[in-house]
Parts: sequence; structure tokens; C-alpha cells
Amino acid sequence: GTVSYNQNEFTFNPSPNYKEDQRGLFISSSTFTLSGTLEKRLEKYIINKRQKEIVNVLQSIDPSILDITLGTNKIIYVDIGVEKLIPLNLLGDGIRRMLSIILGIAEVNDGVILIDEIDNGLHFTAMSSLWKAVLKASKDFNVQVFATTHNFETIQYLKLVLENPDLEPQRSNVRSYTLRKLEDGSIKSYQYDFEQLGFAIDQKIEFR
Repeated sequence: GTVSYNQNEFTFNPSPNYKEDQRGLFISSSTFTLSGTLEKRLEKYIINKRQKEIVNVLQSIDPSILDITLGTNKIIYVDIGVEKLIPLNLLGDGIRRMLSIILGIAEVNDGVILIDEIDNGLHFTAMSSLWKAVLKASKDFNVQVFATTHNFETIQYLKLVLENPDLEPQRSNVRSYTLRKLEDGSIKSYQYDFEQLGFAIDQKIEFR
């Protein structure tokens, strides 16, 4: 295949014999607000009796979540062990946003997902839950996650979650990158593994 560049855009022209086997998905910071997207993705799992896979990840956020289903008018309900199912929206916008990310990861099983501004719209108190869900979902569905953020706190919470002894095996799979503009105008990327990430945070190195 060939690659061309014009007006800040790259165009890839694959060979006629090229076949792409790896699945990929890009989630922009605004995708989560699109009406119906979340419900359609969840419906696929319910129809195929695979919603337990999603529930398993949700339980890393909230162990009280026992099941998830769709009602009339595509309303998402969760079972938290009380007398009646409750609408997902009552658990807050954060859990809905995290469910969108989980379903996106599940959709590209064995593939790659790119999430722009992963923390967009989430309160800082939800950051630990977010990373727990992403780390578990990426492991369960064997997905490589590329996520961007401009918030220093988001990186701090990633390190905090990875300090959990249960997540030690995943530390070697996590990398953080920061981009810096040099004096000559060029951009350089700096890579941090788990140990280096802790040092960078302690030194309050800027991430972007």
C-alpha cells in the first residue's frame, strides 16, 4: 500500500490484496452524548446472552450491580439487589459514561480502541472507578487501549489504581506518554512505565 499526506491529512491506500483482521474503534469526547449509541451496543450483548461479561466489569466499579437489562423505550435498568430494577441514570452520569467505554472495549474484542479525552465530563472522584473498569475490560476482552487526557489528576489516579496488589500483573502493560515542544519547534514524546510514572508524578512533570 501507499501513504500520502496533504493539508494535514494522511491517506492510506491499501494494496488490493490487503485484508485487515484487527478490529478497531475510535471514541471521541463527544461520542458519549449521541442518543441511542449506548443502548444499541448493550442490546447486542443482551440478545446474545453475553451481558454477564459486561456486568463482571461493572462490578469492579460497584459490586452491588448484579445484572443489567433494557426496558421499554430503550431505558437501561440495573439490578442492585433491591426489590425493583432501577434506571441506570439514577446511578449518575459517570456510570453511564463508564458503561459506554466498557461496551466500546468489548466491541473490539482482541483489537484496539482509541479514546479521546477519556475523563471528559467525569468528576475527579470517579477517576479510580474509571481506571478500574478500563484495566479490567482491556484484560477481559484482550484489547489495547490508547487514551488521551490533559488532566494531571487522571494520571495520578491511574498510578493509584495500579498500586493495588491485585493489579500488579498489569503494571508492565501500561505506558504513559507526554508530548513536549522543543526550542526548535519540534515535538518530542517521552515514555513512562509504571515506576517512571510515579517519579514523574512526584516531580509534578506536566502531562499532555
